[in-house]
Amino acid sequence: MYILKWIFDHDLRLNDLIHPPLSQTGDEPSHSTHSDRTLEDFLAPDPTYSRFYFSSTKVDAEHFGLSIYPFIETFFQGLEDYFGDVSRWTTRGSQSSMFKAFQSLYHGQCLILSPVGTEVDPDILRSMSITSGEEPTKHRTLLGDQLQKGHTVLFKEQSHHGYDVQMYTPRNIYGDLFAFMKELSFSDPEQTPTRLFSINAKRMRSERQFYFEMWSLDQPPHGFEEVFPQTDAPY
Repeated sequence: MYILKWIFDHDLRLNDLIHPPLSQTGDEPSHSTHSDRTLEDFLAPDPTYSRFYFSSTKVDAEHFGLSIYPFIETFFQGLEDYFGDVSRWTTRGSQSSMFKAFQSLYHGQCLILSPVGTEVDPDILRSMSITSGEEPTKHRTLLGDQLQKGHTVLFKEQSHHGYDVQMYTPRNIYGDLFAFMKELSFSDPEQTPTRLFSINAKRMRSERQFYFEMWSLDQPPHGFEEVFPQTDAPY
């Protein structure tokens, strides 16, 4: 049996990526506060972004990683169908498909989806890699800049037996992908029995909770909701 985990975090402030709070830059102590925000700052639109993390577990073998799921190519094809006509950028330039692009990435590198005709500088992709040695605040700022431009960013995250996918989007697409995730999970129940869990990232507080399927599958933690074939989209 396989477990598919779909972890989500919504309504994150984009400005906190582009301009991290002072306590996260190392410029001032963590107890520093912002007292110079004007009324215009508070009344201005406050753009947000969403973060999704996709992982899989083969329970009987205790193997972990989205890439071990038998329908991993179908997963990327579903994303291709959803995002439609976009350009796919890695450090090697434009790519022909998301799946092939991900196969060529090293762990920690990213793939950027941009509107056709919009190029992404390979140096930006190199700097955004979590293996590049750049300062964490620079990673955050570059990521925020890409989201502000309307681009979607996917990172290849190392897992025990392959890789997971972390995706940042400039808007909340959870509802849009709900039917796709159900179809992916339940398309072949006899050959590939799968249980799908939608998990609120704010409820996940430890590595032990991330691997809840190994110790509490039938009584998952609060906020870890199992999705069934008959489950309706949340909105």
